[in-house]
Amino acid sequence: SHTIPSNHSWGTAIDIKIAGRLDPRGDAMVQRGLLKLYSYFHRHGWWWGAEFRTEDAMHFELAEETLKRLYGGAS
Repeated sequence: SHTIPSNHSWGTAIDIKIAGRLDPRGDAMVQRGLLKLYSYFHRHGWWWGAEFRTEDAMHFELAEETLKRLYGGAS
């Protein structure tokens, strides 16, 4: 079976710790520091995992549109 590499393995997604702790996935809460970082990442074309169906606030992921803009369509 083929395993598709995650966006983390390509360097297009990161999980951020605040004070050495990852925000728990799926608890519908967000660490204040991640909330403060959101506007910076959003402005530069990243998706925030807090907006996913199952909240994943520690996760920031480069949007496909941003990749195309930065790398001329290669994604």
